[in-house]
Amino acid sequence: MPLAEKSLQRKISLGKIEIGLFSGISLQDLHVLQRSGTDDFIAFKSMDLHYQLLPLLTGKIVIDQVKFVQPKIVVIRNIDGSFNFSDLLDHKVKTKEKIGRPPRQKANQRRQGGPSICW
Repeated sequence: MPLAEKSLQRKISLGKIEIGLFSGISLQDLHVLQRSGTDDFIAFKSMDLHYQLLPLLTGKIVIDQVKFVQPKIVVIRNIDGSFNFSDLLDHKVKTKEKIGRPPRQKANQRRQGGPSICW
């Protein structure tokens, strides 16, 4: 978690993580806090990520399902017109300039469980 917290410049808490070769990756009770560190920025009860096994043997990652249960995303527009995620976009552009483009990955997304976006 320290690496993710450093990259996002936000505190992160995770209830549980399960990794299975055939079942995929499951995260439970993830909370990424606002930069101020007091309220949720992104949260979900669970996220299940399933990938195809055969492409892994050739070093490729093919994600065929991502499922969120009770996702929550809080978007805030600040007085200066920036958003509570603007610093992440600036950081992403700077990082991309340093390391180039990330490898392409295939993903089909599904969302479940009462999504909420707070504006």
